[in-house]
Amino acid sequence: MRSYAAHFKPVRAPAGIAEDVGGTSSGTVQHVRGNLKSNLAGGDHTLLETAEQGEDAAKKAYNDVLAGGVLTGVVREVLFKQQTHIHASHDQVKAFRDRKK
Repeated sequence: MRSYAAHFKPVRAPAGIAEDVGGTSSGTVQHVRGNLKSNLAGGDHTLLETAEQGEDAAKKAYNDVLAGGVLTGVVREVLFKQQTHIHASHDQVKAFRDRKK
């Protein structure tokens, strides 16, 4: 996600969008859950389920922002391109998870 933030930074300020200095709380929760499951030997399938939940949260965030109809121009274009990658990443994680069943 950090690279997504770097791509977004040049268009953020001219559009009057305040800088975000951190991730989402749901992202933090997913990261902690993943660490716990990893340390408790949950196995690959469990870790991939946790990763998919994180990807679900990212998909929802992008969907919500883009569906809001507030963003226009370059900002919307950058976020739409990122959303495409988020969806592809989610699908890949889900496919990995399904293979581990």
